[in-house]
Amino acid sequence: MLIPTLSQEGFGILFGGVGLAGLIYSSRNCIAIVKRAKVERVDHAWYGFLPVLAYLTLCSAVVLALAGLSGWIETMSGALALLLIGGVRNAWDLILYFVREQSAR
Repeated sequence: MLIPTLSQEGFGILFGGVGLAGLIYSSRNCIAIVKRAKVERVDHAWYGFLPVLAYLTLCSAVVLALAGLSGWIETMSGALALLLIGGVRNAWDLILYFVREQSAR
């Protein structure tokens, strides 16, 4: 994840841009999911709120790193862990949904 030649400013631009883009995208998705009435409540958390939380955590890791404060790498790891756990859970949920839809036909 860390490139030895990447400066602190480069790190901030790279990961800050990714975090900000992900935050905007996931916030749009979160709003769309919350507006849908036929989506289950648990899906609001996993598909909507978890990605927003993960990208907020990623942005806060960038702020900590650029400010020179300790704990930024742990915060970054937490954000990436949230994205990984959410991605695996959501992929499994979609597979189960498609299997149920296929067997219902």
